[in-house]
Amino acid sequence: ARLLRASLCHSLSKEVKLMAQTALCDSCGEVRTMSSMWEGICVQCAPGYAKEVQDRIDKNNERIDTDPRPSRVRTTPTFNQAEYQRDYYLRTKYGLTLDQYNEILVLQEGVCAICGNPEHSLDRRGFTKPLFVDHDHGTKKVRGLLCSKCNTALGYFEQDITRIQIAIQYLEDPPGRRVL
Repeated sequence: ARLLRASLCHSLSKEVKLMAQTALCDSCGEVRTMSSMWEGICVQCAPGYAKEVQDRIDKNNERIDTDPRPSRVRTTPTFNQAEYQRDYYLRTKYGLTLDQYNEILVLQEGVCAICGNPEHSLDRRGFTKPLFVDHDHGTKKVRGLLCSKCNTALGYFEQDITRIQIAIQYLEDPPGRRVL
């Protein structure tokens, strides 16, 4: 009895393994191995199934294009993705629209508000970076547009006017001049 049970379990496990490695094709209903299946469709039925799906998509697209309801008419995007992302960034970070940024840029004649030079640093794609938005961290108010060097320098001074004035005095009359 023990031998019979062992051989029965062994043959049963083969059937279970075989069942686990096969599946029913949703298209033709045939039992196929899992290696010849994709998303419930066997490789023999896949080209026909793909054609059916494409025909349904084309039919639906025609229906949408001819539907008189304005909400169903397909529209082509009329916006520039890069501009949209830049506008979104400026709005969320500084409360500034892209149009307002451009107004400030025109007001500053396209140059840095401190040094009067255009931006020269490049992004990782090799394009010139836009001028940085300078804002008061306390009040969150935009002050102007700066090049990367002036923006970094202002950041190092931590917006402390006395530190900046001391730095100006240092540059005008460095202690080394008195000694040398």
